[in-house]
Amino acid sequence: MNASTNTLGKMIRQARQEQNLTQYQLAERLNLSLVYLSNIENGTHKPSLDMFCQLIRELNLSADAYIYAPKDAGSNTYPELLQLLAKCDEQQLGVLLKTTAALLESAQTA
Repeated sequence: MNASTNTLGKMIRQARQEQNLTQYQLAERLNLSLVYLSNIENGTHKPSLDMFCQLIRELNLSADAYIYAPKDAGSNTYPELLQLLAKCDEQQLGVLLKTTAALLESAQTA
């Protein structure tokens, strides 16, 4: 098991649990065996590219959260932010963008 496989498994498990899905329910939706899904979540198996795409679509995850994960793999902040951003409409994204820019600007002048 390597760190990237383990990180992917954790992301999948967290998203599945946040959506109140059991492993069985997600496996059924994706036509997977329960053991295979469990192994992906535990980091002992890597999904194929096709399965990776199906998993992130089904769970409404951002591939960027996995591919461009911050170096601090112990932190869930970045993936959590991406999940929340995916749920925002354009107006909300605009507010967040302006707020973030103002926050960073004030930090630079402080």
